[in-house]
Amino acid sequence: MGLYYFEEQQYHKSLACFIKSLYIRTKEFGSESHPSCGDCLLNMGILYKRLGVPLRAFQALTKALEIRRALIGAHSLPTAAVLEELGKYHLEKGSYQPAYHCFQECYEIRKRILRKSACDEIQRVSCLLVYLHKQLEVELRQREERLRD
Repeated sequence: MGLYYFEEQQYHKSLACFIKSLYIRTKEFGSESHPSCGDCLLNMGILYKRLGVPLRAFQALTKALEIRRALIGAHSLPTAAVLEELGKYHLEKGSYQPAYHCFQECYEIRKRILRKSACDEIQRVSCLLVYLHKQLEVELRQREERLRD
């Protein structure tokens, strides 16, 4: 239901479904440290970000990353998916260094596993890295101009 509401852009309802799903899965598996809980947390992080609740978004994405690294593997496609979302979070916040690290790690994982530079997942992160690079150049130029003034 959470994905349905997400596709219908009913983000509050979608979030409520994922929160309920996380509660059920945590109760069923005995803790939040289960891959299916990581899936809920990733979706919740995306939704919190869309709803303008950045601290909750960061917490959910960070927990999802911890779970996926520990249980699925640090160099897995599910881990790369969380790194991409976490990188976007940092980019939107103007935290360019953490964004760069997330995108770079995501890119390396996908490139190693998928091995096709034309793959959409690799190209998307590559474009995010290029965009981030341009943003950094603009910010550096602005700093230099302020220092000159």
